[in-house]
Amino acid sequence: MNLDIYRKEQVFDPNFESFCDRNCVMQILSSYGIENPLFYINAAMFFNIYVDEKNPLGYNVKFDTDCLMPKYMSSMIKSPDEDKKAQDIWTLNKQQLKEGYPVITGVDLFYLDTSYNYKTYHSNHKCILCGYTDDEKYATIIDWYQWNFKGNIPLDQFLKARNSLCPRDESPFSGTPIKNSWAIIKHSDWQLDVIANIKETISRTITQFYENSNMNTENNFYGIEAMRKMQDFMIEHRDGEKLEMKEILSVNRIIFLLLYASVRLFSHYLSESSDYVCDSQFTELVQRMQCNVEQWRKAVTVMLKATISPTINNYDKVLKRISSLIEIEDQCYDLLDKVNKIL
Repeated sequence: MNLDIYRKEQVFDPNFESFCDRNCVMQILSSYGIENPLFYINAAMFFNIYVDEKNPLGYNVKFDTDCLMPKYMSSMIKSPDEDKKAQDIWTLNKQQLKEGYPVITGVDLFYLDTSYNYKTYHSNHKCILCGYTDDEKYATIIDWYQWNFKGNIPLDQFLKARNSLCPRDESPFSGTPIKNSWAIIKHSDWQLDVIANIKETISRTITQFYENSNMNTENNFYGIEAMRKMQDFMIEHRDGEKLEMKEILSVNRIIFLLLYASVRLFSHYLSESSDYVCDSQFTELVQRMQCNVEQWRKAVTVMLKATISPTINNYDKVLKRISSLIEIEDQCYDLLDKVNKIL
C-alpha cells in the first residue's frame, strides 16, 4: 500500500538544508493541499548555550526542534521520548498509514544506501514513510532532500536505521540516539493569517535571539549573548594545547554551521514574506538578511579550514569572523524592531 503523497510531486528547497524535519512537514502539508505551507513552519531564530559539566568543553547547545509555529504544534503528534522495540513501532506506524497519515520517521543515514552518508558518517535524519509492500519486505519512503529519493528500501535496513544509537562522529547531526522516533501531522482545518504569522516569527526572533536579556542566567545564554559567550570561551582557551584547540574549533564549527542554517532559513522566510508586506523598511530588512547569509557562509568556510589546520593564526581568524558575525547581527536588531512595529 502507498498513500497519495507518493504519487504527488515533491520539491526540495535548499534553504531547508539542515532542517530535514521541517522539510518533511512542508512536503506533507503540500500533499494535504494546504496553501502557503511555509507560513506554518517555525522559522524563528533560536540558540541557547548552557553549562554542562558532563561535556568536555563545559558547555552544550540547544536549538529549537519544534517544526511548526507554537499555535500549530497541537496538530503534530510525536512519539514519546522513550525506548521501544523497532517491531512494535513498525506495527504502530502501519496502523497510522492505514488511517491515511504519512509518518515522519527518524533514521540514521549511515545504514541507508540511498544517501551520501551510507557507511561513512552517522547522521540523525528525517524522511517520510508512506507505505510498504504487501509482503512487508520493503518500506516505501520519500526522502526528498539533497539526494531526492522516492521508492522502496529493504525493511530490515529501514528498521536498523531507525533503531540506531547514531554515535558521535564528524557529522554535525550525529551523537543523538534516534529511538525509533516518529511524528504525524493531523488533517486539521489549517487556518492561516499570513501577516499575523510573519509578525509572530519576527517578534519571536527578536525576543529569542536579539533581545534576550531577561532570558539569560548564570548558566544559560541565548542568541547573540550566547555567541559572545562562545567567543569568550575561545579567547580564554586560545593558548591551550593543540589538541584542545582542535576540539574547540571542531565543536564550534558544527555549532556555527547550524546557526548559519537558522539564519538562512529565517532569511528565506523573510524573502517569501515580501509578497505580503509592501514596505521599504521590510525590503531593506530582506536585503540586509541576504547579505548576512553570505557573511555567515564565509565564516563557516573559515572555520572549516581552521578545523583542518588548527594553527594559532587560523584560530585568530575564526575569532575575528565571530566578532564580525556578532556585529552584523547587532546591526540587524534595530531594523527588525522597526519592521515588527509596522506589521
